[in-house]
Amino acid sequence: MPKKVIFITLSPPKPSTKQRVLDSIGYLRDKGMVCDLLPIPSGIIGRIGVLSKVRAYDVVFIQKKLMHPAEIRLMSWLNPNIIFDVDDSVMFHEVERKERLDGRFFKKFIGMVDNSKSVLVGNRFLYEFCRYNNDNVHVVPTPINVSKYTPKDYTIKSEEVVIGWLGTRGNLKYLKELAGPLQELSKSYPNVQLKIISQGFFDIDGVQVIKKMWSQEEEVEDLRSLDIGVMPLNDDIWAKGKSGNKILQYFGVSIPVVASPVGVNADIIERGIDGFLANNPAEWVEHLSYLIENRERRMEMGLNGRQKVLKTYSQEVHQETLWSILNSV
Repeated sequence: MPKKVIFITLSPPKPSTKQRVLDSIGYLRDKGMVCDLLPIPSGIIGRIGVLSKVRAYDVVFIQKKLMHPAEIRLMSWLNPNIIFDVDDSVMFHEVERKERLDGRFFKKFIGMVDNSKSVLVGNRFLYEFCRYNNDNVHVVPTPINVSKYTPKDYTIKSEEVVIGWLGTRGNLKYLKELAGPLQELSKSYPNVQLKIISQGFFDIDGVQVIKKMWSQEEEVEDLRSLDIGVMPLNDDIWAKGKSGNKILQYFGVSIPVVASPVGVNADIIERGIDGFLANNPAEWVEHLSYLIENRERRMEMGLNGRQKVLKTYSQEVHQETLWSILNSV
């Protein structure tokens, strides 16, 4: 009999749901697994309906949703074969919302970990919050579909050097922390431009800023137009749980990255091989200056980054890992 798995996801789904679950469904079905998707409904009637379905499956896979402790205990009683999948610091949502920490999300998070047969986490930071409450925790990085990312064409030469940032409007606060280093760089290198690919923008005095509205259709071409990718972060408990997806996207188009050494960033980037980690404004200026001045090294390091993604962070690698874990439960 084929194994039957129900994937319970957030509604509407997050981008990580697509990367960690939805993009793998076809692969799992081709391998003979029966896969059903269930966006979590709101309201008590809808949630009771979810509980009524879980006994019909061999595995219940919950992606990122934090349930009430009583609800997940009941679900575990109905079907003990629960996998909880999480790729950011959902236990500290108060930090993301700029609210005082009161532990309500952490209590739900621990309930999910306690009542799961297996837990999949996106990085080592999240692993540390799970391993004391569950003996079956796996670090499974959030992958990207490398096939959709075409490497940058390094045969095209330009006098301008484009430092780029891709992200949501809400994360522009991280990029603003680079205003000082970018102003200093612009004084030394008049050919440097900052390209912001987002749905929100800001200006920096003395810096050439290119504002490009993000769109799914143009995302890859926008990334290929960059020469250096950046991923600044604040060193807080919310940022430490991030998946590093931005770095993987930069690597996917074969450009080097300079990032803050926060959370998984320090695991992904190898200093001088595919990028640099910058601890302070002086190091941001130092590393970006090196890459601005060394076009050949930019190409070499960018290509190294793409090879890393193909080997470790590709959708194909993720699908094999997911298949193996589902069969082990």
